[in-house]
Amino acid sequence: MGANIQFVFYRENPEDQDVLFKVLLNEQETTLPIATDCAPYYHWRDFREHFLKKIDDYERVRAEETINQKEEEDKK
Repeated sequence: MGANIQFVFYRENPEDQDVLFKVLLNEQETTLPIATDCAPYYHWRDFREHFLKKIDDYERVRAEETINQKEEEDKK
């Protein structure tokens, strides 16, 4: 089974810091779990912030799990 995911980026000129994008899933516009003021487009900075936070949260949980595992092994 496969899927086609596309990120389509927009900006008015190369110096523009505000990059907008939309996501296509199997060539159909789709939504992300990110607030936006310009649907169906998203600001790249909002996307980046959202997913960097998710990665940080995941890494924190994994570090805690590793610490807990080592503590359990030390008890044995």
